[in-house]
Amino acid sequence: MANQILPLSRSELLILTALSGREHYGLEIAESVRQLTDGKQTISLGGLYTILSRMERKGLVRGRWGDTAEGRHGARRRYYELSGLGARALSDTRALLQGAWKRAPRLRSSLEGA
Repeated sequence: MANQILPLSRSELLILTALSGREHYGLEIAESVRQLTDGKQTISLGGLYTILSRMERKGLVRGRWGDTAEGRHGARRRYYELSGLGARALSDTRALLQGAWKRAPRLRSSLEGA
């Protein structure tokens, strides 16, 4: 996939950004997305796990099951982290968006003035 940007949905982009620092489990990812967008975008846990499953199939993230926790009545958390492909897709998309932002001074000034 050399020099080809993998198309990412807005939710995928936000999830990859949330995972760029370290691995997280679902509730942490949902909270990170909410914080990244100042509360403007939220993802339900059901929707989040659907997106994460799709992202795993695409090779953007890797998931692993955590240990059984007594305080959680034996339930295990599933942790997710960026894959190499996910990190490249995030980096490529950021570069594309930054380049487009620099090339659109009139749009930028009208958005900043709003």
